[in-house]
Amino acid sequence: AVANDTVKGKVKGAKYYLPNEKVTLEAVPYDKYKFVKWNDGSTENPRIFTATQDCSFTAEFAIKPYEVILSCDTIQGTVTGSGEYKPGTPVTISATAKEGYIFSYWKYYYEYEYGGGGYWTTFSYENPYTFEMGEKVYNIEAIFKKAKYEVDGIYYYLSEDSATVTSPNEGNYSGDIVI
Repeated sequence: AVANDTVKGKVKGAKYYLPNEKVTLEAVPYDKYKFVKWNDGSTENPRIFTATQDCSFTAEFAIKPYEVILSCDTIQGTVTGSGEYKPGTPVTISATAKEGYIFSYWKYYYEYEYGGGGYWTTFSYENPYTFEMGEKVYNIEAIFKKAKYEVDGIYYYLSEDSATVTSPNEGNYSGDIVI
């Protein structure tokens, strides 16, 4: 038994066996690769059988896809774009606000390379957002905010790109307002 590409992985247990001897072959992928299948189509790994005749197996490996994990408060909206992607592939993520909410921003969980742990950081206000998949797992959360606020009898109505303020005594004001 051999690997289809020795840069991508190796096969443990590859040797000559006597008739009726138990055989255990294990395809072991190297970092950034995954085991796909044996040359006969089997995906069993490790592969265990009894030697009854001459045979040869080739383990096939491929680049490991990395994952985009999206989340949000499901009361406020939904997200699309989660899944596995190969490095270098364009990935588009999108957030859709439910009634009463608007999309605010994306935040990403930055995981420390050594020692575990990490922190959340804001990385984009664009929606949808497209990026090139890297060689890692992306844990991304969509943040929504209320579309209507009431403060001291004044109502603030927000949309994706503007705000309207309504006051019972002073009429309406429309323009750039940061909330």
